Order: sequence, then C-alpha cells, then structure tokens
Amino acid sequence: MANTNHKDLTGVSLHEPKGAAAASAAEVFIADGAASGSFVKEHPHIAIMQYQESNGVNGDAYSTSWSKVPINTEVYDPESFVVSLTSSVITLPAGTYFFKGSCLWYNNQVSIGLKAACRMYDATAAAELTKGISAFSQFTGGNDAAHQTMTVSAIHVPTSQNTYEFQAISNSTLTTFGVHDGMTTGNEVFAILEIWKLA
Repeated sequence: MANTNHKDLTGVSLHEPKGAAAASAAEVFIADGAASGSFVKEHPHIAIMQYQESNGVNGDAYSTSWSKVPINTEVYDPESFVVSLTSSVITLPAGTYFFKGSCLWYNNQVSIGLKAACRMYDATAAAELTKGISAFSQFTGGNDAAHQTMTVSAIHVPTSQNTYEFQAISNSTLTTFGVHDGMTTGNEVFAILEIWKLA
C-alpha cells in the first residue's frame, strides 16, 4: 500500500483529534500552547441559586453586622459542579469562578436613612473576596417605602474545595420586611446568585 502524507488525507481517512473518543457532547478541543490540549465545554458551567420564600412570606431582616443572605434554593446546575448548598454556605471544587449576586432590601422605618451593602465571602479562609455596590434609601412615611437592589461581582480561583457565603449588612436592623415584602403570586425571590465555573 502506498504511503500517504497526513496532510493529503481526505474523506473517511481523516481521523479525529486525540481524546475525541472520550469527550462529552458539546465539548471542543482547546490547545494549551504546549503542543497539547484538552476537550472542554464550549460554554462555562453555570449555577443559579436564590433566596426564596413561600408565597406571601416576607424576607428576613438584615443586621448591623455582616451576615449570610439566606440563599436556600439551587434552581439551575445542569452539570452538578456545586458540591453542596447547606445553611446558605456554598461548597465548590477547585477551579476558576465568577460570582454575580443581587439582593433586595426594603426600608419601611420613618425618618431612617438606610445604608446597606453586600459582598462575596470566602468562608474557608474567613476573608472578604470583594464588596459590592453600597446603597442608601430614605423612607419619609405615608404609603411609600424605599426599595433598593444591591449587587456584587467577584472572581476567585480556589486550588482545593472551598466554601462561600453571599453576605449583606445594614446600618439598621429592620424588624419588618427587612429584605422585601411578599407579593401575591408564586414563590417570593429576594436574592439571586449566579456562579460561573470558567475553568
């Protein structure tokens, strides 16, 4: 049989890249710059978590010290990369992660200027990753109340399994509707945390 240069192969004689037989659906080959590479998902792994309450139930109050936003529901994690969500503590394996969180709060105390902020917290290292956008609201009474949304973004690269908390703080503990007041249809959603596994 005549020898054929690899560059001259055509049709069914062409073969797949090394590792294709073990690759999962929708994975693509990414070169590593060192004459090799690996198959990875063509999109980042994504998980979405929320702080939910039953219909008509008001949200918990924030306190004057940093405390966990009560993230209690994992609504999306098709690739199951989140190890666990327990008591609002999120456990993740080693990797590169992008966090994007947002949470509501509700000022219904007359003449109180409410300041609040949120942050992502590395519970394993007991250290703040980054603080989000601080906010201020002033409630003047009547039928109006001040509602605001706080947001935070962070990137972290744990080298081993690690735990995280989405936290918030306020300059006043609101005893009524501290996060938000309940609606009338469906589950109440008071906070959302997106976690993107980039690598």
